[in-house]
Amino acid sequence: MLKAVIILIFNFYPVFMFCQSNYFIGGIFFNVNGIHLEGNNDIYWQNSNGRTLGAGGLSAGLSVKHYLNKKYYFKLEIRYVQKGSVYEYFNPYTTRSFEVLRLNYMEIPASIGYKFQVYKRTLFFESGFAYAKLFSSEKKINEYAILTNIENAESFKDTDISWFTCVKFPINKIENKILLGLRFSYSLFTIHEYDKLKNIVYGIQMDYKFNNK
Repeated sequence: MLKAVIILIFNFYPVFMFCQSNYFIGGIFFNVNGIHLEGNNDIYWQNSNGRTLGAGGLSAGLSVKHYLNKKYYFKLEIRYVQKGSVYEYFNPYTTRSFEVLRLNYMEIPASIGYKFQVYKRTLFFESGFAYAKLFSSEKKINEYAILTNIENAESFKDTDISWFTCVKFPINKIENKILLGLRFSYSLFTIHEYDKLKNIVYGIQMDYKFNNK
């Protein structure tokens, strides 16, 4: 993950500089997420006597937003995000086994945001759509698992189109540059060529704004 974030920052540093004007607000963010696959899990996974569990994932990237008026703004991001799931089952030797699926994406979310106040506290609500490109996938198998061949196990689509929403609030009221919030995203279409699987990502996001508004 660190390598992907460094490449992302290096390539988009000019955006940072451009966004220091009064018209654009640049920032950086980091997420700690829960990740899960929804759909035909009983068909995709090699064993049908188990259950699909949520796993942990990380996300990080850069953002820029432009206010359309005093309340509404448009926001664009470039994001590295981990997606996937965990499958737990008992193998023929009644040993507890796991299969961990990691899907790594580069994602471009675009959203409309709304700035409002509740009990004198400023809140930011954002909702939009994201286009993600899969650049690597990995399946980690428990060493005690008894494996069988599964057809089309790695036939994941190269893209993932999702809807997302987020609500955030500033945690430093004086400068208003550090934000903390909750984010949720859900795939609109299946991410697998043969099995109907969709990504679910939910977690905590922290933002740092380079300039303030």
